[in-house]
Amino acid sequence: MKWALNQNTTDDGFVARVEKTSGQNISSCYQCGKCSAGCPVCRDMDLAPNQIMRFLQLGIRDTVLASRTIWLCASCQTCSIRCPQIIDLARVMDSLRIISQRKEMESAPNDWQSLLAGIWNRFKESMIYILQMDARSNLRCFNHIFLDSIHYYGRVFEPALIFNYNINSGYLFSNFLKAPVMLLKSKIKFLPVEVRRRDKVQKIFERVKMMEREEE
Repeated sequence: MKWALNQNTTDDGFVARVEKTSGQNISSCYQCGKCSAGCPVCRDMDLAPNQIMRFLQLGIRDTVLASRTIWLCASCQTCSIRCPQIIDLARVMDSLRIISQRKEMESAPNDWQSLLAGIWNRFKESMIYILQMDARSNLRCFNHIFLDSIHYYGRVFEPALIFNYNINSGYLFSNFLKAPVMLLKSKIKFLPVEVRRRDKVQKIFERVKMMEREEE
């Protein structure tokens, strides 16, 4: 596959923004490919980790942010450990997810007509990925709900996670019959487990939001 490099397809400041957010020197990557060779989920990605790094160096912003690779990354740190340039690629992927979410927030509608149009477009998109199983949309949805669960409960509360994911993804009855069996076997709890110092966890999220506002 070929990509045209011009002013319309590249963003010269994008790599600097990612480097600032992640604290990593992306420009030092020399494409040895060790990250992709060791990645346990590389075969399911549309762009290999080393390709993401190269696209970042070239400033191909939209392709990187639209890739499902950044949402499939399991943050297992295999790539970070194998990198001879000591680049924490898992942290780069996390930064790309943050930037992708900010981009969605910046493009949010600011009047009621645009809001209604956005709701209608979101409904159409939901119907499309229900039929086509859009992995990128589902991964983004899961990421939001997973973090919200930790923010609110202090840890993952599985029943709420499953329920909210099914509602928001459109797969209303996905794994529906497995829930009672898991509850009976005590694999998941019906009520959330009390977490000590939950306020400390919530302060972490508040601190992250504050840092994001400062960067803006």
